[in-house]
Amino acid sequence: FFKKTFQNIRYDILLKIKGEEVANVYLEEHLNNSYLRGMAIQKAMDKKDYDKAIVLAKDGIKYDRKDRPGLVTEWNNWLLKIAQARQDTKEIIHYARFLLIDSFSNEQDYYQILKDHIPPDEWESFVEEIVKELKRSTRYHEDLLANIFIREEWWDRLLELVKEIGHPSTAEYYESYLKKLYPEELAQIYERGIFDSLQNATGRKHYQTACRYIRKIKKLGLPEKANEIVESLRALYPRRPALLEELNQV
Repeated sequence: FFKKTFQNIRYDILLKIKGEEVANVYLEEHLNNSYLRGMAIQKAMDKKDYDKAIVLAKDGIKYDRKDRPGLVTEWNNWLLKIAQARQDTKEIIHYARFLLIDSFSNEQDYYQILKDHIPPDEWESFVEEIVKELKRSTRYHEDLLANIFIREEWWDRLLELVKEIGHPSTAEYYESYLKKLYPEELAQIYERGIFDSLQNATGRKHYQTACRYIRKIKKLGLPEKANEIVESLRALYPRRPALLEELNQV
């Protein structure tokens, strides 16, 4: 870290004192420094020397692939920018798709970039392929899948995903998108979560969370369901006074 910080400072000093030509020589000699590599790519982009910019970014991927995956994402972001500068649709789609699926970067809206470059009559099948790939992946992709379903307004598929995850906090997170169409289904997820959590969990904090979900069921327009849950919990746990106190406030 200190070595790279020193290199960055040295480059800035050379640029101010010796000029751009000398500083650029130093820059080219220290491309293993990610900050300086990024500067070299930007300089190549400014000169519209896209071939050089591509080489620098791809060399960065090779150099950092093993130990620094975050930097690999950065170099792929540069490759996307280069493709955009060149208006190379094929490469734009390639890198935007990769960054959407295989990175946690949000430097650009990769989904919208793809939608802007895929022909409209091919878009749905393209998205379906992405969905299939995400479901086959061993990585955690529920958030990305949910975001796709929201952007495409595929509410039935969003509901199925929420039900598959099954946790009431997930239902709560996506409730605003689903409550008008699927209040009963959301209530079922909350109900199951309430009873499952209280089987083993004790303590007022857990009870307050359970009661928050009961209130949500009420707000979904299902007060009778909420009252049924309250009465069932009173019958199941008559010796949990803290829980009974919280239930009285629902």
